Amino acid sequence: MVQEVWGLLASESYTNTRRVRSLGVAASIRLFNELAVPGLGGVWYGKQLFLATLGVLIAEKTGKNKIEVSNAIEALACWLAYQSIEGTDSRLRGSSKLPSFNENELSYQRVSQVSFYVTQPMRMATAQALPTLGFVEAGSTRFNSFQCTEEGVRFVEEVTAAYSPYKQSVVKYLTSWVNDEKNIIKVSPSLVDALSPLHPLSDTAKKILRERLVRGRCSNEIPEDRQRRCNALQWVESYKGKNGSPIPVIWEAKPEMIDEQHWQDLRAGALFIKLRNEALNTLNVLENHIGGRTDGQSYSLVSKEVPEAVGWAIAGLRMAAKQYQDCQHTDEVAKQFCNGCLSDDRQVLKFLVERDGQVLRLTGSLIQPGPAFMGNQAGRNGIVADEQGISDNTENISYRLHNLFLLSLDLNGKLDAWLSDEAKK
Repeated sequence: MVQEVWGLLASESYTNTRRVRSLGVAASIRLFNELAVPGLGGVWYGKQLFLATLGVLIAEKTGKNKIEVSNAIEALACWLAYQSIEGTDSRLRGSSKLPSFNENELSYQRVSQVSFYVTQPMRMATAQALPTLGFVEAGSTRFNSFQCTEEGVRFVEEVTAAYSPYKQSVVKYLTSWVNDEKNIIKVSPSLVDALSPLHPLSDTAKKILRERLVRGRCSNEIPEDRQRRCNALQWVESYKGKNGSPIPVIWEAKPEMIDEQHWQDLRAGALFIKLRNEALNTLNVLENHIGGRTDGQSYSLVSKEVPEAVGWAIAGLRMAAKQYQDCQHTDEVAKQFCNGCLSDDRQVLKFLVERDGQVLRLTGSLIQPGPAFMGNQAGRNGIVADEQGISDNTENISYRLHNLFLLSLDLNGKLDAWLSDEAKK
């Protein structure tokens, strides 16, 4: 019996982006993630959606750039949250920057600067979910094209209804802050509770979000996608494991609320992510071998023998390729990648290095270090790419299912306890 268990969402730690290797299969990974939980993007707790929607709304009221305003409000929210905790929390970004700033630096002019916050804000994870759930209208996929809908305004109002910093609504207070760029924002408990990612949504806001997850609102969303998301939510909420532990996935036992095609897509996605991970492992093992050589940092494809460790890695890769091939999924890009991993050893190495080019590069028949080469310091999981589903755990299920599980905990008031338990492990 084959069983997979979802791991903890990776915290805010990113490797050098130069080492991100898509191997030409990023589109296939995105496809399998979308087939798993349509429309969710990278969202895993409710305040992410609130802060992004609030940013769009404030930007519309002030006539300023929506990305800039949303990033600034998110940065402010995380700064406020850091004042109430020691250390960090997986719901926050900017742990290496934000705690060093003082309250007298919190003007919009300063907070909106690129140097104040992170280069990958949580806002980026919401770009697909906001229009899918009906909180914004999207003229294009660009965040700056978003227009807040009545449902988005209602969502913001319900989240902030109980809070009135300095006898003003949260929206009015933040609008004044953004308009008067040099004005230092005055911190109050009401503002902290309204914005902090560590403070949950109101019960009414949770109901709105749940209803949007189930029904969607995007006019372009097909009914099948909406049903898949609804079924997936029902599935993750059906499991009552010990201490809120995530639901195990047993491929021989399909949950009754998941239809057969959805289940096949989930399994194909898991097998393909496993295949991609084995390909990355093969490249890392080869990199380690090249980095450990004393007779020059290179490997020739005309060598008589493939190094033993590399051979074992290719054997694992070939096994994963055969497993994916057996599922007979229709995605052509994934199929081509799978076929390339089933060639003889030297052809497999040539195939993978040609698709890499960042860490290892091919010059004729010689494999040599690329610009992101680390040699024998490279680890098995030395590559991180959120939307591509790579994380620091060993499971292969689409990360969106785990994110949906966490979002369901948030909607049911159990996320704090779950994160606390995970932090103790």
